[in-house]
Amino acid sequence: MIDLKIDENYEVVIDHRKDLGTVEGRDEFEQHIALGLSEFFLDEIGSTDVPNAAARLELYAGRLVNTSERVGEVASVTVEESDTKTNTLEVSIVYRGGQTFAFDVN
Repeated sequence: MIDLKIDENYEVVIDHRKDLGTVEGRDEFEQHIALGLSEFFLDEIGSTDVPNAAARLELYAGRLVNTSERVGEVASVTVEESDTKTNTLEVSIVYRGGQTFAFDVN
């Protein structure tokens, strides 16, 4: 699958050819998960002060992964409250090959 590439400010990336940037494969999967969790956090949770915020986001992350064609590549998904950043949840996706994709949701 191919999708538009979005940067950390949720803006569409313009590539070196002055065209809309795209992502595919694992990059597209990771972007889909990161955007989906950010949207869920903002729309449904709102703050880490909400009871069970990390558990709710982890449950939703599992749902997103389970509906993906890449579900077989993922060994685990964890969400924890950040010790160093306020109102931030740290998400880690560990692949069966040992690689990790980690990002913050706030």
